[in-house]
Amino acid sequence: MPDKFELNNRPAIEKIPLFCMYLAFLAICLLVYFNSLSAGFLYDDKFFIVQNPYIKSLKFMPNLLKMDIFHFAPTASNYYRPLQMLSYSLDYFFWKLDPFGYHLGNILIHSLNSFLLFFLLRLLLKDKVLALLTAVFFCVHPIHIGVVGVVGGRSNILEMMFMLLSLIALGRFYLSKEKTSYAASLFLFILGIFSREGALILPFFMFLCAVYSGVDKKKIYLSLLPFFIICALYLFLRSQFMPSDKLSLMGAVSLKKAGLFFYLCHDYLKQLVLPYGLRARIVPRSAILIAAMIPVFLLYWLLIKMFFKRNKIIIFASFYYLIALLPLLNLSDNLPGFGPILSEPYVYIASAGFFMILAWALLQYCRRPLAWVCAVLIILFYGSLTFINNINYKDEFTFYSYLLKVDPGNNLARINLGNIYLERKQFDLARQEANIVLTREPGAWDAWLLLGNLNKEKGELGKALEFYDRALVFNPRSSQALNNIGLIYKTQGRMDKAKENFQKALQISPESIPAMQNLADCLIAEKLYPEALMLCDKILTLDPDSVSGRVKIGIIAASAGNFKEAELIFQEALRLAPDSIEVLKNMGVFYANSGDLDKAIFLWKEALKIKPDECQIKEDIERADSLKRANKIPE
Repeated sequence: MPDKFELNNRPAIEKIPLFCMYLAFLAICLLVYFNSLSAGFLYDDKFFIVQNPYIKSLKFMPNLLKMDIFHFAPTASNYYRPLQMLSYSLDYFFWKLDPFGYHLGNILIHSLNSFLLFFLLRLLLKDKVLALLTAVFFCVHPIHIGVVGVVGGRSNILEMMFMLLSLIALGRFYLSKEKTSYAASLFLFILGIFSREGALILPFFMFLCAVYSGVDKKKIYLSLLPFFIICALYLFLRSQFMPSDKLSLMGAVSLKKAGLFFYLCHDYLKQLVLPYGLRARIVPRSAILIAAMIPVFLLYWLLIKMFFKRNKIIIFASFYYLIALLPLLNLSDNLPGFGPILSEPYVYIASAGFFMILAWALLQYCRRPLAWVCAVLIILFYGSLTFINNINYKDEFTFYSYLLKVDPGNNLARINLGNIYLERKQFDLARQEANIVLTREPGAWDAWLLLGNLNKEKGELGKALEFYDRALVFNPRSSQALNNIGLIYKTQGRMDKAKENFQKALQISPESIPAMQNLADCLIAEKLYPEALMLCDKILTLDPDSVSGRVKIGIIAASAGNFKEAELIFQEALRLAPDSIEVLKNMGVFYANSGDLDKAIFLWKEALKIKPDECQIKEDIERADSLKRANKIPE
């Protein structure tokens, strides 16, 4: 076997410049995902982007290398994917919080991945038509909407991009023996694992590709040794010095996990053949049924060996599919609970193995004109499903409603849908969703939290406290529950209890801006201005555009008699957020206390246009009007 990647004679496809091939993939990708450009932020995007102050300034880029991606989520997690965060930081630099730019970024990277897959397979399989069909199927298949159509899927597409680039660079090294290509491959591999830890399987892909290409075994072992050393070093550093979650290899392989792994491999095949949420996943609970999947896959493998024993492409594609799903061994216990939609990102890379087999079958069993007709029909079928199903991802309400239609047992979707109902003041519907979850899972802390928020919103503070306490029983590290308990005590005037809970929330989440803001309010109410100012400075360090932080500093300055400074601070806050109730209300109080009742009344009336049912503001306006009529000024 030759120690290189070879090319066949140049067919028509080979004559097309590579840049034009990429533009073709970009055009296809934009065509099928065009309507996703108008979608909003979904699912975990609020933690990754909306509530993440570290992506909102390029000066925080070094911080992103030291934190997990759920750093600003209500509960702790340890997913370490710094390049995903860095990409959001760049997106924010150009697009701020406009989802359009983030979705466009996903589409651009997915189109690049499709092109890189074509480029790699063209070199590897020595069949340009097969490589093209595989890449186009990959580009348009609807199972990838959960990765491409959701901004939070960025880690998956970045991971695959760097893996493919690293494979191509290693192939160039085998072909040309250029050390720069080998160094590039190592560097790209490191970028891959810093995008997502699943890239640790790349050395196994490299071994598979090198063996398929006939590279000398000794050369394979020597060239791949540094990659495995990097894997070991990363695992050590990740477990000892960096956030580490679901990376422990202890117990990763057991009879049950192996059976469940093969079950999920089989289930993904069904989703690829009949794509996109056509049925809910039902995972067998019996260990015997799970273990039975192992001989089923052995039978699959025996059939492949019997009928395709001389077909290297089928063997290669089958191994590719299984290798790409290896991370499921360490996730198999949790993955079934995600449901068929939320677990789709895990098949993003593996799907290319299935598409290779599909493309090969078309070209093998159909005459060339018929093969092209069938391929076009399949592409149109997949592409149409993708375009249609993008609609289900247009906003959070539509997404969670769709998810529950496909997977009614998904508790996470019910909680999120309940929170949307709560925001819309549809209290009965929110309570219904929480109760459904608690009927299935009495220890669901987030359902108790939802009920607490619901009762707090309705003014039933005693009941709210009971539900928050229940949430803390099942999740003592819920900073959100502690923060909301503090808000209730603050409303009741029990400042000591309020401060205690805000401080507990900050012990769990030291950079929780809501908890810092609430604690600062308590300190201002108690006239502890130096401590409050320190908190406000920390808020503005994390979020330089924080309006609430500026308002509090303005209040502190006014309380200290620095009226000119306070006015400038309030004006800057109003410039940043002209529709902020907090700014308009407090700026009105400032002018009323300064004796300018006309400005105060004007600002309060502007606030009422935004929130007409704000009773306190109405009372302030009536009191100011009375003072004007009596020709008095406030003390």
